[in-house]
Amino acid sequence: LPLVTSLLHSICIEMDISMTLSEIGEPFDSIYISFYKGLGAVAGAMLIGTNDLCAEARIWLRRFGGNLKSLTPYSVSCWSGYDKVSRHGTLNFFADKQARLKNIITKLSNDTLISKVVTFDPEIPETNMIHG
Repeated sequence: LPLVTSLLHSICIEMDISMTLSEIGEPFDSIYISFYKGLGAVAGAMLIGTNDLCAEARIWLRRFGGNLKSLTPYSVSCWSGYDKVSRHGTLNFFADKQARLKNIITKLSNDTLISKVVTFDPEIPETNMIHG
């Protein structure tokens, strides 16, 4: 059974443990990099894997209608996001997002009206992704 990991989630994991991205990615057959989640791009992603895996993914991309006439708007937004993230440092960018999220959750959880309607799991987020 092929295993895939999301690089965005791996970066968030790397912040909390003493493993490098190479060590986190080693057990997986492929790595998925989301341009819209991590870089704030309009849409898009990159799949990193073997030549055979990527060739099969291209076939399914076409079958699902993923071949667009022009990728320019997506490329521009991706490069813009990459530029912004690279200027701040990738891990700092995600750490800042996580710190802002913890701050927002703390404020919402401490509000007597909101806390009756909304709860968070986990109560203190371990990454910059939550379920409410």
